[in-house]
Amino acid sequence: MRDSGEFQAGDRNATGGVTDAGTASRQPGLDAVELDAIEGVRDFGRALTRLRQRAGLSVRDVSAASGIALSTLSGYFAGTHLPAVGQELRLSRLLTACRVGASEQEGWHEVWHRLRDAARSAHPDNRAVREPRSVRPQATGPVPAEAPSHRAAARSRLVGVPAPAPRSETAAGGRAGRALLRSIRPPLARLSHEPVVRGRDGLVGRLATALGTASTPRVHVLCGLAGVGKSTVALTLARAAVAHGAQVWWVGADSAAATADAMYALAAELGASRNQLEHSSLPDLVWRLLSAQRRPWLLVVDGADDTDDVLAPGGGRVVDGTGWVRPVSGMQGMVLVTTRDGRTWRHPGPSGPARGAWFDAHLVAPLASGDAARVLLELAPRGGGPAEALALAERLGGLPLELRLAGGVLAAAARVPIDFADAETPRTFADYAASLDRGGDPSALAAPHRSAPMGRSWRLSLDMLERCGLQAARPLLHLAACLAPGPFPWTRVLRPDVLAGSPLFPGLGALSLCELVDALVDLGFVTRHREGDTELLTLPSPVRRLFRDTTEVRTRLADYFELLTRLLMVAFAEYEARDPAAWPGLEVLAGQEQAALDLVDDLGGGTGAPAVPDDLLLPVRLATCHRRVSGRLREAERICTDALPKSRRLLGPDHPDVLALEHELGRIRLGCGDAARAVRELRAVLDARVRVLGQTDPDTLTTQHYLARALLALGRVQEAHVWFARTLAARTRILGPGHQDTLATRHDLGLVLLEQGRYTVAAEILRTVLAERTVLLGADHPATLVTRQHLTRLVVETHGPDSARDAYRELASECTRVLGNAHPYAPGPRRALDEPTGAPDGAALPRTRHRGDSSGEPGRPPHPAGSNG
Repeated sequence: MRDSGEFQAGDRNATGGVTDAGTASRQPGLDAVELDAIEGVRDFGRALTRLRQRAGLSVRDVSAASGIALSTLSGYFAGTHLPAVGQELRLSRLLTACRVGASEQEGWHEVWHRLRDAARSAHPDNRAVREPRSVRPQATGPVPAEAPSHRAAARSRLVGVPAPAPRSETAAGGRAGRALLRSIRPPLARLSHEPVVRGRDGLVGRLATALGTASTPRVHVLCGLAGVGKSTVALTLARAAVAHGAQVWWVGADSAAATADAMYALAAELGASRNQLEHSSLPDLVWRLLSAQRRPWLLVVDGADDTDDVLAPGGGRVVDGTGWVRPVSGMQGMVLVTTRDGRTWRHPGPSGPARGAWFDAHLVAPLASGDAARVLLELAPRGGGPAEALALAERLGGLPLELRLAGGVLAAAARVPIDFADAETPRTFADYAASLDRGGDPSALAAPHRSAPMGRSWRLSLDMLERCGLQAARPLLHLAACLAPGPFPWTRVLRPDVLAGSPLFPGLGALSLCELVDALVDLGFVTRHREGDTELLTLPSPVRRLFRDTTEVRTRLADYFELLTRLLMVAFAEYEARDPAAWPGLEVLAGQEQAALDLVDDLGGGTGAPAVPDDLLLPVRLATCHRRVSGRLREAERICTDALPKSRRLLGPDHPDVLALEHELGRIRLGCGDAARAVRELRAVLDARVRVLGQTDPDTLTTQHYLARALLALGRVQEAHVWFARTLAARTRILGPGHQDTLATRHDLGLVLLEQGRYTVAAEILRTVLAERTVLLGADHPATLVTRQHLTRLVVETHGPDSARDAYRELASECTRVLGNAHPYAPGPRRALDEPTGAPDGAALPRTRHRGDSSGEPGRPPHPAGSNG
């Protein structure tokens, strides 16, 4: 599903960025080339050779710089042949390689067109060819020598390029008049070589309805990312219009000159006279002629990425409606524009109407996963099953061009005998995904000429933003690509005050940041949507790959690493992970906690990484704590086990933050019911914290507390009692009797007394903890609810199940309201109501087994969430 405009832009990019001829190095003694003296093909070859020598280049040098085959170049320089018709871009690349600036290239193109016209007129097969009636001279006699070609004159008036100096008809080597122009026929044959168009029925249907009815507006703009299939949608509509008898014209708008050429050809086809073409405003003339049409018509302007430059000649704005694209009067015609530049056709808000009443803008998004998977299966039916195709389609972000490249690679690989295949050639969807995981570009194996233009096209879009003064667009894309895949809440992560303090975004303000985000959304680099009150941005996978592992990021890895760490730390630090009111905010940040850690681990070479900023692991620890206290223990375990090896490599095994993460993992093991493993791991952390932090450090005491909890879960009640008593004394002395960590240890000491059958003392401790937790944390805090559940259990054991039924019913309602039905601990009080005895799970177990901890068994309440870790 190739978007033709993107490939044209990519080809055009090959001619840019080279020093102008005025500043190029020249060999002494070589005079300037006299274009007027070129009479034939051999003269043209000698003039090209003089250009090459003047630049001090060999033919091989020119071949390397232009991408033109050495044998082809040799023929040009020898004067045996010219670039063929339609190869303007090849000639431009050749001239640019020879260091001819844009201001001089126009004259060379005029000479080339003159020689091509002369050869065409002289060829026997072309003698019967005549110009269209509408552009023949209105009077007999020779064309005045001072008149430049129509094409040059039109281009001079429209795009500000001076017309070449006047030449006589004899010097021109043949007839004067306009040179050969681009075709304006829609390239419908392309659809027969592309996959079946999927996922665009709604958009094509809306456009077809607009074309066939009296609906307004009559100008529609397709905006979207390079390679998203805008041109394919336009071609599909063009095919439908042709089938219904409409006139369809296709204008390739990859440059101002190309657009002017195509509009000249359109005016000629619509019946403009030579006098009109020479002396009228060509945009006004085209629209007078279009307005006079009586048959239905569709004008497609494809690839208008530098929108104002190519569609608003004379330095205006396309939205003013005075350039090549204007409001359509009457109901016979419609204009369809494809562009990456959604910014020019700006919407005032994410879902607001288009800015102009005379046009409507449509964002062409990547394909949905199911449609993208079907495309892959059709292109490479031997690549695997639907599940593998779906996984690869999601990995490729549903971008049609990426799907087309992947399908082409796999289809080509399937034709290679297995004996000839090498290990680097992917043969299945899974192989292709694995190659991407290794950082490769498998599309380049079978289609190197197609994969490069996508990156060039996107960079052209960024160049356009930078010309508009948005220089921070490129580093912002690099920064966004350093985040984890998937949606992220940009207003919470991309803080202007933090960005402005980085050398990557010096002085960036909030308004500038919002303008940057709008521009990137308009150009299709990112997509934007809302979930509740949160606005999320997503980078398509191909964009993320293109802008993440790049020279720009690697050479400034320390800056990106430090900034990303700071942004994530600020975003996560807003939330108290143990407070249910903070859980929705942490949910939208889910997945980003390891972004900085992954960045430096992927690109920084492990131990060779830049200096590690403070609080690198803070987001990981908060995310782990959030998953744990919200009951998602396996997710918390996955985060820890993934982050710990990277953390040890970067920070060392004894770093306090690494020990904090290992402590979290020990708590998670306990919550998952693996108390024996928790004892081993927490004891190792305790030894390390005593050695690194000291015996009385609050973090050391926290690990000591949870070691006691693990021992209690194993039924080692007396040993747990000793550790709890020791921890309580230290926490009371260091933190104070009312600190929430001190309350957590007093609470668990009450559980030990409950296990020992010392109900009176246990009840006194738990009631005191409940009162203080209610004041400190609130009645709805999970830790407060845990204490209430243990007090209710104590009532059951001392007064029988019937005495606690109402208390369990009320507690069940509170747990469901605060924790939600999905929390593994919320159903505990409800199940207690259903027990035949009315007692909670495990009430009949021997007293040597602790029955009130977060063992992960059904119905057991969690550990006090108010304790830190």
